[in-house]
Amino acid sequence: MTADQLAALLQLAPDPTIVLDRHGLVAVADERAAELAGGGASDLVGARFDALIPQGVLDPDARLTLKRTDGREFPVEISVRVIDGIEGVDGPALAVALRDVTLRRARATGLREAGERFRRLFEDGPVAMALIGEDRRLAEVNDAYARLTGYDAAELRERTFSDITHPDDVDSGERLVARMFAGEIPGFGIDKRYVRRNGETLWVHVTVSLIRDEDGAPLQGLGVIQKASERAARARMQAAEAERARWARELHDETLQGLAALHVLLSSGERAPTPELMRARIALAQEQIEGTMDNLRGLINDLRPAALDELGLEASVRDLADRMQTAYGIEVDTTVALHGDDGAPRRLASEVETTAYRIVQECLSNAARHAGATRIGVEITQVEPPPAGSPSSDSEDPPAAGVLHVRVRDDGSGFDATSDAGGYGLRSIRERVDLLEGDLTITTAAGDGTEVVAALPLGG
Repeated sequence: MTADQLAALLQLAPDPTIVLDRHGLVAVADERAAELAGGGASDLVGARFDALIPQGVLDPDARLTLKRTDGREFPVEISVRVIDGIEGVDGPALAVALRDVTLRRARATGLREAGERFRRLFEDGPVAMALIGEDRRLAEVNDAYARLTGYDAAELRERTFSDITHPDDVDSGERLVARMFAGEIPGFGIDKRYVRRNGETLWVHVTVSLIRDEDGAPLQGLGVIQKASERAARARMQAAEAERARWARELHDETLQGLAALHVLLSSGERAPTPELMRARIALAQEQIEGTMDNLRGLINDLRPAALDELGLEASVRDLADRMQTAYGIEVDTTVALHGDDGAPRRLASEVETTAYRIVQECLSNAARHAGATRIGVEITQVEPPPAGSPSSDSEDPPAAGVLHVRVRDDGSGFDATSDAGGYGLRSIRERVDLLEGDLTITTAAGDGTEVVAALPLGG
């Protein structure tokens, strides 16, 4: 093999390559190998192999390093093959491909360290944790989980999570796990009851996240379980059930009745005596469909406005106010002061943004539909905690991240706050605020408008 042929072969090699003669000296080196070593190709020629690879072995399975001309070393892998008949090289030679594995080793080390941290957290942490498979079995549990349920780890690994769940709560958990492993949701949180080994019922809040393998396929679910107060858990479950009942009524009163009317209209069009009358009724049906679609869009937006996830609280509240003004002709003055130091809208915790949005939504709806208001004021401001050691911080320790104030004031007819006139909507607001451990004040009187003020802690 001529020198030109060898040079062409080295250029085609996927990795930087050197050629060693039978004395262990570098006979040929390509420019990529020279760059790895920190010099030129001519500088490598004649160098001893053990000066380049201090370990001095040609074992592809060994942990080797390459020493640069500046003295620094980094990990490499090698592959070796025998080459005969090289012009100018006495006897058989070895082509040694060099591969820099610094990043790969660093990633592997990082993964090992992360895995070790997770293992220590899982096994020795104070929070109850469990790994579940798609078959619902408890593949692994930690000591905290065993203490929480009263079973030992070996007993739990023979059970599914449904085996230790209160019978009334099994179906909801099974449905959520099935949706998670089907890829419909990345995880979920749920309040439920465990039945401990001694028969005691225990309220818990379970948060489950999906763990995927390297190919993205569902592998296991990681559950984090915390004790929950029965009052708070029942309040969350009742609030969720009441919310479902509310939307069931909305769908029945709006969508279902609209579809029933559409069915009657199409049936009458089918029996129309003339083509003209049939076309007229089809046109009316199309209008009915457009109206029903608009209602559904409104319901979907009320369930979870896209702007709340994409743009945050401020954009969602302003959009809500604009829609209220358009629909009812009511003047809505909106003030939202949530801008950060850079002037961009500040994002808050999801549960805080959702609660604030629902408060404004319910108050605007009540003012427009029931109170006959002509003007509504909405103010949302974030109050920062006073500096540590200041006089105002001595009496009550404020939340470390401050408080979100939500104030809605209308000039409507008001209501008797001592009666049940507030209805489900205000009860729902109170439940949401209570779950965040906030404060709610409602000031109203018949004929004198209503003011709702909520203070929502932003958490420490």
